[in-house]
Amino acid sequence: MKNRNILLCGVGGQGIITMGRLIGTALVDKGVKVRIAEVHGLAQRGGSVNVHVRFGEDVYSPLICKGKAHAVVALELIEATRYLSYLSENGILLVNDALIPPPLPKIKMPTRKEILEEFKRLNVKFCLVDATKIAIKAGSAASTNVAMLGGMLALNLLPLTLQDVRRSVKKTLPSKFHKVNLKALQMGFEEVVKLKKTL
Repeated sequence: MKNRNILLCGVGGQGIITMGRLIGTALVDKGVKVRIAEVHGLAQRGGSVNVHVRFGEDVYSPLICKGKAHAVVALELIEATRYLSYLSENGILLVNDALIPPPLPKIKMPTRKEILEEFKRLNVKFCLVDATKIAIKAGSAASTNVAMLGGMLALNLLPLTLQDVRRSVKKTLPSKFHKVNLKALQMGFEEVVKLKKTL
């Protein structure tokens, strides 16, 4: 298996680290060599958080170099722009259609329209999915990260099946969260299957 690099990013409280653990557990259980590095911002909740996921045959360093990520998966639009420099020339950006204002006052924020126009100007291949809306339909906005994980599977970003990730959810998360997350996973997968036809 060729080495693959995926950068997960978002803000504190969105479950980026949990997302990395779900992926890591599923890959290890599948017998895939994987290295994961978690990078926290200054603030646990509201600050920038990213997780580097590298897997394949010859993975030695856990960190992804800029311009080397096969995919950037962002749970928020501003964080997507922040980490866009990590995306490789032929990589894909999977981004949740959410804009979360930074916790600092008096900072001029780009609008959703400006961010999407910037992606187009830079000729970025991107898939925009309203994962938060999907998660709410599944039963909890807190499962947005797992809905995005379903989207990753739909785009074939991971050598995993839905069943592999279902097992990881059951193994990693407390049982009271299984039902809503398994539903969000399936719904996120189905939504991105539909969206990728337009890519």
